[in-house]
Amino acid sequence: GAVLAGGIAAGAATDDERFSQVALMGGMVGAQLISQRYSRDAERESDLYGMRYMKRAGYNPRGAVELQETFLRISEGSEQDAFSALFASHPPSRERVENNRRLLAKLGDSGRIGREEYQQKLARLKRAQPAYEAYQEGREALQDGDVETALQRANRAMEIEPGEALFHSLKGDALAERGELAEADLAYTQALARNQGWFYHYLRRGMVRTELDKHAQARRDLQASIERMPTAAGHYYLGSVERETGNRAAAVEHFRTAAQSETPTGQRARQALQEMGVASQG
Repeated sequence: GAVLAGGIAAGAATDDERFSQVALMGGMVGAQLISQRYSRDAERESDLYGMRYMKRAGYNPRGAVELQETFLRISEGSEQDAFSALFASHPPSRERVENNRRLLAKLGDSGRIGREEYQQKLARLKRAQPAYEAYQEGREALQDGDVETALQRANRAMEIEPGEALFHSLKGDALAERGELAEADLAYTQALARNQGWFYHYLRRGMVRTELDKHAQARRDLQASIERMPTAAGHYYLGSVERETGNRAAAVEHFRTAAQSETPTGQRARQALQEMGVASQG
């Protein structure tokens, strides 16, 4: 664990650029997706399959048409500023609306709308809103170095909504920052019990398990992390695990991947390669 001393702090998981490298909680992922543009053919194909699958699932594809009609109305009005990022990659058009109307006529204007189900789900989210507010306060506190407030807010959020994985992950981050790694391990395990699809929970548990010298478990977690989202942090810590367990070739491979990142983690990876006597590029 000595090789990673000090690296387990919540900020170090994603470099000290405050989580941007790993796209903490999806923010940067969303930004990257929004920045992309799609051709008309791609949009048309997306609508075609989307409406077909809606119909097969028992839903009325009219909902897709109404959504495009709403987007078109907003894009032509004064409300568009709030949707400018979305419209940059998915520009509404009358042509698209007309295409979808014709497709609706072929598929049939029937099926479930799901309005009542939606309202029920929305009501649950409204009830849980104070929990997410506490979570956000906790994240901000942790970024400011206020570990105790972060832990307090995480516990408050979990009291309101115990099923949300993010709250358990925040608790793990606060505990890791405080040096309570075994307890942090348990918190990340609780997060993963609720959501195994998000890379961050695996990444953080892999980091604390590396520090706890649980190398086999750390390797599994870190591999699961980069399978879900390849990050410099994930590759760097995998490289560290492989180096400590004598797998030189694997360590070099992961360090080289991490070294491509122009971040503090990338710099640490380049330093590790230098210490091993190999170049950053093969």
